[in-house]
Amino acid sequence: QETHSTQGRCDAVTLPEGCEAFWSHGTRSQAGVGILVKKSFLTHFDETRTLFDVVQDGRLAVLRLDGPKGSLDIWVVYLDAVSQADRMESIRMIAGDCRRPARALTVMAGDWNFVTASRDRCCSATGDWSGDRDAATQQLFADSLTSHFELHDWHQSFFTHQSALSR
Repeated sequence: QETHSTQGRCDAVTLPEGCEAFWSHGTRSQAGVGILVKKSFLTHFDETRTLFDVVQDGRLAVLRLDGPKGSLDIWVVYLDAVSQADRMESIRMIAGDCRRPARALTVMAGDWNFVTASRDRCCSATGDWSGDRDAATQQLFADSLTSHFELHDWHQSFFTHQSALSR
């Protein structure tokens, strides 16, 4: 989902056979999201009602699929790594554009760039946990997305990022 893509880089890529790609570009150093989907999967939905909606360039996009078996929204999210205010604005944008559970099953994947618990991120040098510095973002996420749209977090017990600074 996180691509750091540009139009030129996407033009140069060779997709796996039988796949279709949907992109919203950023730059080589930040943003950019994409979804790679098997064409055989897309046949389960009405082609005339398939929409790739870019909600925020390079940050938020949703592939809306509707068909006789129901509706599915696949979101790709790449929130700002630096600005909490920008992350929170993006969350508000998702909430404003997300379909209710009665209208579509929603799956969201991405790099949220905030942690949901005080022991989700630790300093590599000291081993100290980062604490609750993302509490306001987490609360907004819970209030505007989790509760209203019946979203559930898929938990994983391993770290998704490791660097000299943190994991």
